[in-house]
Amino acid sequence: MFERARPVATAAALGYVLAGFGGAMTAGLTGWVWSQDPFQQVPNWERVLAQQANRSAGIAVAFLLIFLLAIVTLFFWLSVAARAQRGKHPTSATLGGLFLTVGLLAVAAASIWNGIVGPYAALLHEWTPDAAYKQALFAQLVAATFVFAFGVWCFILFGAVGLYFLGRALREAGGSPRTGWLPDVLRLAAALALLHVPVTIYLARESLLNNHYIRSLAALNELLLWGGLSTATYFAARYLRAEARNLFATAHLSKN
Repeated sequence: MFERARPVATAAALGYVLAGFGGAMTAGLTGWVWSQDPFQQVPNWERVLAQQANRSAGIAVAFLLIFLLAIVTLFFWLSVAARAQRGKHPTSATLGGLFLTVGLLAVAAASIWNGIVGPYAALLHEWTPDAAYKQALFAQLVAATFVFAFGVWCFILFGAVGLYFLGRALREAGGSPRTGWLPDVLRLAAALALLHVPVTIYLARESLLNNHYIRSLAALNELLLWGGLSTATYFAARYLRAEARNLFATAHLSKN
């Protein structure tokens, strides 16, 4: 019984760390979109290529950390899904874990591409004298920025569906007091994540076509998305902590 409780307690501790990191990221992203228009940030691609070649090791480490963060987050949410499977609706818990897995693995895969393939292509771009090869590598490096954006959007959309199913599974878990507000918070975070998509498209349209950046809406959009996900992570960590305490208490009783 103690062996069953320890992974749950570990996942709960990781959840608190992830919630704190998410809160800091929420504040950072909200401040960033408030201070500047992210849709009109056009980089100097030649300079970006040179920086990627010169800082390839640092870029690889940075994206490796993002990869590890995605894997740790996946472990946490799969722990939540595993506990939710013990309720009355295990299918919803399984679907929730599946969709979250797809979303987080998309971020992990995009991190590998941008952290390893991208810097290697930049090094080849600086090395090769072949003009046609340089042009092909240049196009690949520009496309790599959209690969990571694709991974993030997969995380947001697949994650929203996964959070909804987890909330549904925990709602139907027989009314356990350990779930508390978690089912409602999960479904609210899922709704905010889905709402983020049309709002972002609207903001991009206003900025790029009408040259009108709605600063307050952009900041609110980021605050609701990442703040909602951080809050959901915090409540899920509390749920896992309560589950771990219950498992430890049961183990002590059975031992005595």
